[in-house]
Amino acid sequence: MITVNNYEQADSIVSKNKSLRWDGWDIVQFKADASAEYDKRGVRYNNKWGFEKRYSPDREGWRVPDGFIR
Repeated sequence: MITVNNYEQADSIVSKNKSLRWDGWDIVQFKADASAEYDKRGVRYNNKWGFEKRYSPDREGWRVPDGFIR
């Protein structure tokens, strides 16, 4: 995990990764998965079922996986 401590850098990461989007101040990763339709953690986004992972900021910034940094 890497900590991103400013909005401009976080927004750059979100804009370069198709699986990421903003929801308020949270960075949300969506991974399509048909089995999510029958899972209580499943969500529907853009007419697809899948799972979300949220990265909420804390005092130090957003902690996101290293793989998002290109």
